[in-house]
Amino acid sequence: MAKIDNVVESIEETKDQIEETGKDVSNNVEQLNTILDVYQPIVEKLTSWIGYGLVFIGLLLLVNVILIMYLVIRK
Repeated sequence: MAKIDNVVESIEETKDQIEETGKDVSNNVEQLNTILDVYQPIVEKLTSWIGYGLVFIGLLLLVNVILIMYLVIRK
């Protein structure tokens, strides 16, 4: 009978540990979602500004190439 009681007690302890772990995981997921909600607009703006910067650099390079070609042809 003692073995059965030990097994039941062990199962209950395992169940309690799983429940606590589940609560911890749930809290971590909620914190992660909060962080993502806060930083997502910042990251979107940052990536869009990086894109605008790359387009601007590309346009500058194109203008430089056109100017160099103009100067080479003019000679």
